[in-house]
Amino acid sequence: MITSILKLLIGLIGLLGTVWFLISGLRGNKTGYKKAGFSLILLFLLTTIISVIEQRLYSNRPKSQKLLLSASREAPIGGILLKLYADTSYTLTNDQR
Repeated sequence: MITSILKLLIGLIGLLGTVWFLISGLRGNKTGYKKAGFSLILLFLLTTIISVIEQRLYSNRPKSQKLLLSASREAPIGGILLKLYADTSYTLTNDQR
Protein backbone atom coordinates (compact mmCIF):
# COMPACT_ATOMS: atom_id res chain seq x y z
CA MET A 1 0.00 0.00 0.00
CA ILE A 2 2.74 2.45 0.94
CA THR A 3 4.76 1.60 -2.15
CA SER A 4 1.72 2.22 -4.37
CA ILE A 5 1.21 5.66 -2.83
CA LEU A 6 4.92 6.37 -3.20
CA LYS A 7 4.85 5.35 -6.88
CA LEU A 8 1.79 7.53 -7.45
CA LEU A 9 3.43 10.57 -5.86
CA ILE A 10 6.68 10.05 -7.77
CA GLY A 11 4.71 9.63 -10.99
CA LEU A 12 2.69 12.81 -10.49
CA ILE A 13 5.67 14.92 -9.49
CA GLY A 14 7.80 13.45 -12.27
CA LEU A 15 5.21 14.08 -14.96
CA LEU A 16 4.58 17.62 -13.75
CA GLY A 17 8.33 18.29 -13.75
CA THR A 18 8.71 16.84 -17.24
CA VAL A 19 5.88 19.00 -18.60
CA TRP A 20 7.35 22.06 -16.85
CA PHE A 21 10.77 21.47 -18.41
CA LEU A 22 9.23 20.83 -21.84
CA ILE A 23 7.37 24.12 -21.66
CA SER A 24 10.55 25.93 -20.64
CA GLY A 25 12.32 24.30 -23.59
CA LEU A 26 9.62 25.52 -25.96
CA ARG A 27 10.04 29.05 -24.61
CA GLY A 28 13.68 29.14 -25.63
CA ASN A 29 15.55 27.65 -22.68
CA LYS A 30 18.30 25.49 -24.19
CA THR A 31 18.57 23.12 -21.20
CA GLY A 32 14.81 22.57 -20.90
CA TYR A 33 14.78 19.57 -23.21
CA LYS A 34 17.74 17.98 -21.43
CA LYS A 35 16.08 18.42 -18.06
CA ALA A 36 12.80 17.01 -19.40
CA GLY A 37 14.55 13.92 -20.74
CA PHE A 38 16.51 13.48 -17.53
CA SER A 39 13.38 13.77 -15.38
CA LEU A 40 11.51 11.28 -17.58
CA ILE A 41 14.36 8.75 -17.36
CA LEU A 42 14.63 9.31 -13.60
CA LEU A 43 10.86 8.82 -13.24
CA PHE A 44 11.05 5.52 -15.11
CA LEU A 45 14.04 4.28 -13.10
CA LEU A 46 12.55 5.18 -9.71
CA THR A 47 9.23 3.55 -10.55
CA THR A 48 11.01 0.40 -11.74
CA ILE A 49 13.24 0.21 -8.65
CA ILE A 50 10.28 0.65 -6.29
CA SER A 51 8.32 -2.03 -8.17
CA VAL A 52 11.22 -4.50 -7.91
CA ILE A 53 11.64 -3.81 -4.19
CA GLU A 54 7.89 -4.25 -3.72
CA GLN A 55 7.97 -7.63 -5.46
CA ARG A 56 10.93 -8.78 -3.35
CA LEU A 57 9.44 -7.68 -0.03
CA TYR A 58 5.77 -8.50 -0.48
CA SER A 59 5.84 -11.69 -2.50
CA ASN A 60 2.65 -13.77 -2.19
CA ARG A 61 4.24 -17.09 -2.98
CA PRO A 62 5.04 -19.52 -0.18
CA LYS A 63 8.75 -19.85 0.53
CA SER A 64 9.76 -23.52 0.46
CA GLN A 65 6.94 -24.67 2.69
CA LYS A 66 5.81 -28.26 2.90
CA LEU A 67 2.47 -28.72 1.15
CA LEU A 68 0.01 -30.81 3.20
CA LEU A 69 -3.18 -30.59 1.18
CA SER A 70 -4.19 -29.29 -2.21
CA ALA A 71 -7.87 -29.06 -3.13
CA SER A 72 -9.63 -27.52 -6.09
CA ARG A 73 -13.19 -26.98 -7.23
CA GLU A 74 -13.96 -26.44 -10.90
CA ALA A 75 -16.65 -24.15 -12.27
CA PRO A 76 -17.65 -23.12 -15.82
CA ILE A 77 -15.92 -19.71 -15.56
CA GLY A 78 -12.97 -20.80 -13.43
CA GLY A 79 -12.26 -22.63 -10.23
CA ILE A 80 -10.80 -22.25 -6.77
CA LEU A 81 -7.52 -23.78 -5.60
CA LEU A 82 -6.77 -24.16 -1.88
CA LYS A 83 -3.31 -25.15 -0.63
CA LEU A 84 -2.63 -25.89 3.04
CA TYR A 85 0.96 -25.86 4.33
CA ALA A 86 2.65 -27.43 7.35
CA ASP A 87 3.18 -24.10 9.12
CA THR A 88 -0.64 -23.51 9.26
CA SER A 89 -0.58 -21.04 6.36
CA TYR A 90 -2.70 -21.36 3.24
CA THR A 91 -3.24 -19.89 -0.21
CA LEU A 92 -6.59 -19.52 -1.91
CA THR A 93 -6.35 -18.66 -5.61
CA ASN A 94 -8.28 -18.81 -8.86
CA ASP A 95 -7.64 -22.08 -10.64
CA GLN A 96 -7.51 -21.66 -14.41
CA ARG A 97 -6.71 -24.90 -16.15
